[in-house]
Amino acid sequence: MPFLPKTFFIFLCSCFLCLATAFLAGCKSQKTKTPDPFKFSSATDFYHAEKFESKEKKRYKYLYAYNMRKVLYGNQCVNDVTHQFGYEYIPAFDSAEEPRNDLEIWFHNFFTSVGITFRHGLLWKRKVKKRIRYCAESSGDFNG
Repeated sequence: MPFLPKTFFIFLCSCFLCLATAFLAGCKSQKTKTPDPFKFSSATDFYHAEKFESKEKKRYKYLYAYNMRKVLYGNQCVNDVTHQFGYEYIPAFDSAEEPRNDLEIWFHNFFTSVGITFRHGLLWKRKVKKRIRYCAESSGDFNG
């Protein structure tokens, strides 16, 4: 009877590994589309230009930032780094028409961070901060 939990655990692990390998094999077998060299571009085909431009645009998640000095808002290198990770920083400020709700902003940032964690791993924030520091040093925005 004491072997039942160990064998059950081994069975669950083997099932998980089988499913994971089958899923990864299915993901790698998908073919990528090659661009058609004879297709009209948006520069020459004005009728379908909006359709082509909308396919190229990517929607990014956004994180509210209270202190914009830490994220170097407006630096193109930092903007490219955050776009690689699929998000961008937005300043959180108060306005007369729409007061800032800190709890709502915290929940939004939390769930966005969880989504980025699933996509890029647990240490994504550390990687981004390291790249931001490199961008700051290379562009001359670094103080200290």
